[in-house]
Amino acid sequence: MSHFRRSGPPDISDTYSLLILNITFRTTADDLYPLFGNYGKVVDVFIPRDRRFTI
Repeated sequence: MSHFRRSGPPDISDTYSLLILNITFRTTADDLYPLFGNYGKVVDVFIPRDRRFTI
């Protein structure tokens, strides 16, 4: 059995994205990892720092 990973994009079939609004500008990724880590593995956190950022 090979221990090499297959090439290509990562499997994202069991991942989800969340939009969290109304958090303080002092909030960091380190604050959010443990909070949401209770519900599953947190892969990435993006916190826009520009107040003009829109989705």
